[in-house]
Amino acid sequence: MLKLLDFGLARLEREATMSGVSTHVIVGTPAYLSPEAHAHQRAHLSFDLWALSVVFYEVLTGRRPFEGSCERDLAAQITEYRCIPITDRIPDCPPALARFFAAAFAPEATARPKSAAQLASRLASLRP
Repeated sequence: MLKLLDFGLARLEREATMSGVSTHVIVGTPAYLSPEAHAHQRAHLSFDLWALSVVFYEVLTGRRPFEGSCERDLAAQITEYRCIPITDRIPDCPPALARFFAAAFAPEATARPKSAAQLASRLASLRP
C-alpha cells in the first residue's frame, strides 16, 4: 500500500514583520513546491497539482524531477524549470508519459493542468 506523507503541508502562513505589517509565507517541503510558491506568490490550487506531479514522477522513477545539492540550488532548479527528463531516468519511457511530465512541469503555468480533474484525465489517457 502506498501512503503519501507530508502532503498538504504547503500552506500559507501569516508572518509578522518588524514593521508590524503581516506578510504571507509559503511553508512546505521545498522539493515539492512549485516555481510560483518558491517565488512567494499567493497560494493557489496549481501548487498542489505541481506537488502531485512531483510525487507521480518520484513513484515512477524513485528520484525527484528536480535535484540540488542544497535547498537554494534545488529552488533554482525548480524556478528555472530544469527538470530532469523522465527519459533520462527511464530510457524506454513511453513518449506520451514523457509529454505528460513535460506539460506538468512546463515553464508556462497555462500549459500545466488547471484542475485535479484535468490532471486525472491526462493520466487516464496514458492507459493502454
